[in-house]
Amino acid sequence: MFSLRRLRHRAVPRPLVHARDWLWYTALGGVLLIGAGLRFYRLDAQPLWLDELYTAELVRRGLSTIWTESLVEHTRPLASLIFWSVAHLVGLSATGLRLASAMAATLALVLYAIYCVRATTRGTALLATAIMAMLPLMVYYAQEARPYALQVLCLSALLICYQGVRERGDAVRWSGYACVALLAAHIQFANLIPIAAHLTALLCQARERRRAVAWTVAIATLITISIVPFLAGAQTLLQKWNAANPPLQLLGALQTMAAGDTRIATPMARITALVALGTSALA
Repeated sequence: MFSLRRLRHRAVPRPLVHARDWLWYTALGGVLLIGAGLRFYRLDAQPLWLDELYTAELVRRGLSTIWTESLVEHTRPLASLIFWSVAHLVGLSATGLRLASAMAATLALVLYAIYCVRATTRGTALLATAIMAMLPLMVYYAQEARPYALQVLCLSALLICYQGVRERGDAVRWSGYACVALLAAHIQFANLIPIAAHLTALLCQARERRRAVAWTVAIATLITISIVPFLAGAQTLLQKWNAANPPLQLLGALQTMAAGDTRIATPMARITALVALGTSALA
């Protein structure tokens, strides 16, 4: 026997998305649009500077020069190949070269938002995405014809793969992490540090310890073998760079990362940005 109350209850459709969800999606979409706008805004406002001119020269000379220079310099051939590809599509110019960084930085912002949504609460994810979207140094590197925006893109993709292995450490997710880690290592050697941190954390958190150890050893071996030809040149250049430049200070480096170039931001602005960044991280 049918109940009129039950039939009436079934007849009323529930909203697929709550009003609060629409508000959150709108806010996140606005943050992503602002971040993209900042990254693509006036890419040709300034001429290419010294390091960017080096990238332009590699692109102009072609693939053979890109490969030979990567053996004696720290810039990986994969990053230069990406700039070469984009420049051949849109033209070799300041805008053409910086377009690759702007696209990579925008995609990195989207991937970072996806990771934050998976790893934490919506409010925290929105706040973290907003910080990354408007962080001056992120915007600066997004408009520079150097591999740093590509490095951030790799780090964002690594975080998503890392979270996938944490949630379900099957062969598919481990293989995905291995592929992204290999690409990240060949974009920038600095990516080796977060890769090592990820693998260490996964080893400590793994339920199936033997599988985690096997995949960690395999990934470390694969990356090591693939970067061996480039280590000698990078080490020589790094020694010259350290001899010519003073060592970095932790507080100054954090302030610069939070508020941009120290030549532009005042000390008060850098301190304020550092305090805001620390407060948001604690929140």
